Amino acid sequence: MKKLILFTLILVSLNEAVFAQKVLKLGDNTGSINPAAILELDASLHPAGLLLPRVPSTGSITSPTSGLIIFNTGDNKLYIYDGSTWYPLASSLAAISSLNGLTGTVQTFATGTTGTDFNLSSVGTVHTFNCKCK
Repeated sequence: MKKLILFTLILVSLNEAVFAQKVLKLGDNTGSINPAAILELDASLHPAGLLLPRVPSTGSITSPTSGLIIFNTGDNKLYIYDGSTWYPLASSLAAISSLNGLTGTVQTFATGTTGTDFNLSSVGTVHTFNCKCK
């Protein structure tokens, strides 16, 4: 019985020692551990990236939790879950795709003097700011 109690105390002590560590540093392990992080990945000597979980769609995760980040292989975008909705984190479509109704990939701005008050006219991919100022 004494051996069982001693063994249990050793296991509890080891368990507490493992969970007492606040930061986990993985990778090259250069420099000191950043105390502000719970997980630090160091790739300063062997440059590499973080590969997030890849899933075929956001709908394939049955019980997502707030803050979950995944890479959706269906549309090749990163997503984060806010507790009710999946939002893309980055997308090539995140830029302005239309300006004053025009959708050209290159938009040009010009100044003009038509009209009596300030106005904006857009034709093709040129947006002209007009002001007939006296």
